[in-house]
Amino acid sequence: MRARRRSVSPRRSPPATRGFWSEALAIVVMAFAVLLVLSLASYRADDPVPWPLGRWSGEPVRNVAGIVGAFLAELLHQLLGHAAWTAPILLLLAGWRSFWGRRERTLAHVAGYALMLGSAAACLHLLMDAGTPGTPAVRAGGWIGSLSGRLLSGLLNRWGGLVVALALLGTSLLLVTRASFVDALRTLSARVTALGRGVWLLILR
Repeated sequence: MRARRRSVSPRRSPPATRGFWSEALAIVVMAFAVLLVLSLASYRADDPVPWPLGRWSGEPVRNVAGIVGAFLAELLHQLLGHAAWTAPILLLLAGWRSFWGRRERTLAHVAGYALMLGSAAACLHLLMDAGTPGTPAVRAGGWIGSLSGRLLSGLLNRWGGLVVALALLGTSLLLVTRASFVDALRTLSARVTALGRGVWLLILR
C-alpha cells in the first residue's frame, strides 16, 4: 500500500502592513512621541519660541529638546492645555499598533484620536477654567478646550456640558482601544471577588 503523503501547509506570507516601510514609519512615530514627552516634561513658559507662538529673543532655551522641543511644547499647551499629554500617548499607541502590523480601520481610529483630544481638553476647561474669574495665562484645556467647552456650556450649561464631554471621552476610548467597558467591568469584578475570597480564606486559616 502506498503511504499517504501528509499535506504540508505553505507558510503564510507576512501581511503587507508588517513590511519595512510600515515598521520604519512606526519607529519614527514612536520616536516623535518620546520627543514630545521630553518636550512637555521640560516645558517652561518663559522659554523663547519663534513666531507665531512667541517672540524669539536669542536667549538660551532650557527645554531638553532644544528650540524644537520648546516650540512643540508651547504649541501643544496653547492648543490643548494640560490635555497635551494625551498627544504623545496616542502617538505611542498608534506607532505600536503599526509596528506589529495590526490592521485597523484608519478612519475610525483617526476620528477616535481627534475626539479624545477635543473631549479631554473640553473636560479640563469645564472643570478648571469655567466659572473661574479672570482669564488664566495658560488655559487648562487650551484653545481647543476653550472653544469646545464654551460651545457645550452655552448649549447645556457647565455641568450638562461636562456630562456630554465625559460621554464623548468614553466613546473615543472605545474607538481607540476597541475595548468593551462591560468586559472590563466583568474582569475587574471577577478579580476583586477572587481577591476577597482569598483574603477571607486567609483570615479563616
